[in-house]
Amino acid sequence: MLLFLLPFVMGCEEDKEPSVYSPTLTTNSVTGLSRFGATFQGTVTKHPDSTGDLAIGFLYSTSTSLSNAQEVNATPVDGNNYTAAVVGLTPGEKYYYCIFARSGKSVVKGKTSSFNTEDAIPPSLSIAEATEVTESGATLTATILDNGGYEPTVRGFAYAMYVENAGDPTLDDNTKLVIGDKFEITLSDLAANTTYIVRPYATNDAGTGYGESVKFTTSQQKIPMVIANGSGSLANKPVEVVAYEAVCMGAVTEDHGFTVTEYGFCYSTESRQPTIESSQHIKAQDGAKGFSATLKGLTASTKYYMRAYAKSEKGVGYSATVEFTTDKEQVVSLTQATVTDRTSSSVTITAQMAYESFSTIKEKGICYGQTANPSVDGTKISDSSTEHKVTATITGLKEGDTYHARAYAITRDGTFYSGDIAFTTETTYAPSVSKPSVYDKTETGAKVRASIRTNGGLEVTAKGICYSSTNAKPTLEDLVAISTEADNSILVSLSDLQGGVTYYVRSYATNAKGTGYSEEVEQFTTTKHTEPTLNGLNVMNIKDDNAEASASIANIGGEGETIEERGFVVSTSGDPTIDGYNTTKFVSSSTEDAFSTKLTGLRYNTLYYIRAYAVNKVGTGYSKTLSFETGSSERATLGELKCTKTEAHSLSFSFEVTSTGGAELTSQGFMWRKSGESEYTNVSGKLTGNTVTGTITGLTENTGYYVYGYVENKNGETSTGYNTFNTAKLPPGEGDNPTPGDDDGTKKPTVGYTNVSEIYATTAWLSANIESDGKLTITEKGFLWMVDDGTELTIENGTKIIVTSGSTSMRHKLTGLTGKTRYRVRAYAINAKGISYGGYSTFTTEDADKPNPGEGDNPTPGPNTRSNK
Repeated sequence: MLLFLLPFVMGCEEDKEPSVYSPTLTTNSVTGLSRFGATFQGTVTKHPDSTGDLAIGFLYSTSTSLSNAQEVNATPVDGNNYTAAVVGLTPGEKYYYCIFARSGKSVVKGKTSSFNTEDAIPPSLSIAEATEVTESGATLTATILDNGGYEPTVRGFAYAMYVENAGDPTLDDNTKLVIGDKFEITLSDLAANTTYIVRPYATNDAGTGYGESVKFTTSQQKIPMVIANGSGSLANKPVEVVAYEAVCMGAVTEDHGFTVTEYGFCYSTESRQPTIESSQHIKAQDGAKGFSATLKGLTASTKYYMRAYAKSEKGVGYSATVEFTTDKEQVVSLTQATVTDRTSSSVTITAQMAYESFSTIKEKGICYGQTANPSVDGTKISDSSTEHKVTATITGLKEGDTYHARAYAITRDGTFYSGDIAFTTETTYAPSVSKPSVYDKTETGAKVRASIRTNGGLEVTAKGICYSSTNAKPTLEDLVAISTEADNSILVSLSDLQGGVTYYVRSYATNAKGTGYSEEVEQFTTTKHTEPTLNGLNVMNIKDDNAEASASIANIGGEGETIEERGFVVSTSGDPTIDGYNTTKFVSSSTEDAFSTKLTGLRYNTLYYIRAYAVNKVGTGYSKTLSFETGSSERATLGELKCTKTEAHSLSFSFEVTSTGGAELTSQGFMWRKSGESEYTNVSGKLTGNTVTGTITGLTENTGYYVYGYVENKNGETSTGYNTFNTAKLPPGEGDNPTPGDDDGTKKPTVGYTNVSEIYATTAWLSANIESDGKLTITEKGFLWMVDDGTELTIENGTKIIVTSGSTSMRHKLTGLTGKTRYRVRAYAINAKGISYGGYSTFTTEDADKPNPGEGDNPTPGPNTRSNK
């Protein structure tokens, strides 16, 4: 309160500004409370000495502390009373509120009170009204009396057939939703002469509310009344059933004065109440008062549901559902018929039958004709026996004609057939024999087999093999070998044949009609073992000292032979052999007929002769001889060495390879040494096309170097010849040029590059020289080092090692290094003119697993890379 009063009472009496004192605030009860709104009330009593203006309002929130409170302006009413109406509240929510007064930025509040909005409830509805009630439908209407606080999202009616003492219908019964603004629907699928109970419902966010239930009864149905087998006058007339058919009966018992225009039966294996719309149906042809029909195409051993129906202008009437099950099918299974005792004019045909004991065979026999699949509607011969087989002899057939026959059996449920069989009555002709087959071939003989396909209807008097080495279709006029095998087999052994000769053989058989030969002739060649034969020799990819060769084995040397070795023989004289003088043999590791290998160790610019060879047990076979000439090669030739870029600490070079010398280059690069030194250092070059390029780094500024380029092939190294090149000067540094008046000849020190030696996993030795003290006392000297990250190493970012010896030579052992890590080091020196750096060196420590040398191990100096930046 004091904080509120201070700004109210401050002011200048001379100016007579308004004075504001804290009013007395009272938060009163809310009025007009609903689900979404309320009216706040409060009283404000101003201080009698207060002359300033006050803004009056109410704060409200769902938080007891009124945090995030909303503010509403108050309206004065009679006296000191104020009110404010709020809307948009949440049903069933508790709110906290208070009255407040504001002057400027100062606020004083009344006591906080609370209230609860009314809860939302499911909708409240009127009783349903049923109008326009017919046989099958009615119109239902209702109204929503109270939406319960939220607009309903679903409206409709729940209805069910009325059952005494049953509960009112709910959403678990039949429902129909209302579409559109009008709370009205029309039911159209009701049962005639039936009482229904219905009530409206609506659903909002609070739940589902129902109106009061009402009952109504549909009108008497006028559709025809129908009965079927098993009821009324048809009570003693069951459905007559067989496997695939059923005879059904029906009758119209009442047409209500309307003409029946159609009647029949609907049936199904799935629906217990088949209809003409959803099931199979058949129209009846008898009179409407009593009618019948045969249901055909049924499935054996299957339950069916059937209803009689009658149709008039009032609709379709159905009988009660009649159930019946079709009989088990009387099926006969017949095996494939077989033909026996065939002559030129008759044949006997037999087939086996299988059927269950309840089946009755009405007729069985053989049907036949000259077209496939004859039936009982054509020519047939019945079999009157009671055996489980069918046998019949057909006579009067034409000689040499082809016929078809099937066994058949007739039961109550149909006619069953065996598969079709074709046969031809016999005729007499020369025998027919199969193609001969030759096996067990040797150099002088072979065995031949065949068979007699048909004897031509007569006894075979002779059979065997005729053969020849000159006649491609031998007959009995050529050489003959007679077979004495029984039955239809033909088997002979041919002898006195010549090795490596091709023979033609045909089988034959003779009866009184003549001699029949096999249509196909078998050809075979007697075995003759020889050396292998080769062809397809080819030499490719010929170079100065190597080439590739390939060839193929055309014949391994006879049946049963194997290749023991294959390859190529090469010499400088014609027709080389595997044991010839001055011959080189190249054995192929391949086991295939086509093989190849690489010919190595050849002399350049030399004419060679080559043959492919293969070895079997008989001997060695060769291909034809080819000749080829190797190429020649020499050292490469190079163009002029050119310096392409000169910097203070690096030089870049290039030169052209004018000729590779006919051989592949194995290395290329640059050799260099500093003027005054004798040992050269190698730098690898990059070959792009015919140009070799490279850069030498780690050099000293303004210094002469001897450099030459080189390439190497198998014939040796070729160089460009060395030239002298100078690195660039560094730009003058601070103190390098004395300022005017500074003519005492002093300057900053000069420091040489750092040499790194004895490099191990965690240690390395550093050494460097101070080449000049600049005619001033050296105040500090030493080394700088860091892990090499590509940045310039200076006294500001490196680790400093101060060397205190008085000598101009410095040496120090670095310790605490990490294995397999690249470091950068350089020496430095400071005099009164400033600091100077030597060129930096880089090095990589050894693997951490490699031990450092022990005392007396005499380690050799490690490699180092240097540069004089």
